Amino acid sequence: MRDIRSTEDLYTVLDGMFDRMPGEWWDQFYGDRGKPVPFFRDAPDEGLVE
Repeated sequence: MRDIRSTEDLYTVLDGMFDRMPGEWWDQFYGDRGKPVPFFRDAPDEGLVE
């Protein structure tokens, strides 16, 4: 496991995880709006509201 000492380190680790996901996986993930996902909500983004 790699030490995470900065935000950039975290981004690098996360990029490496998601790079391994095939395109079909992402299509299925975003295509199924019936499953509960926190960022699929019928509400405005809190940052935009402010």
